[in-house]
Amino acid sequence: MLDLERDIYLRLNATGSFLWGAIEASDHPTVGELADRLVEGKGIAHDRALTDATAFADDLMQREAVTAV
Repeated sequence: MLDLERDIYLRLNATGSFLWGAIEASDHPTVGELADRLVEGKGIAHDRALTDATAFADDLMQREAVTAV
């Protein structure tokens, strides 16, 4: 993922890429909705999916790649 404004390239793992695609495909998805996508798309347990989605969203917000609405 490339941040043109700050000239930073962020490398995403497979889960991060999947979640970024879910963010791009939805209109302001919640972390819970992202977790649901992981459960459906990757077949992982919901509690693990929620942990992963939360960590991903938190990291993106810290990097100012996304904002909470």
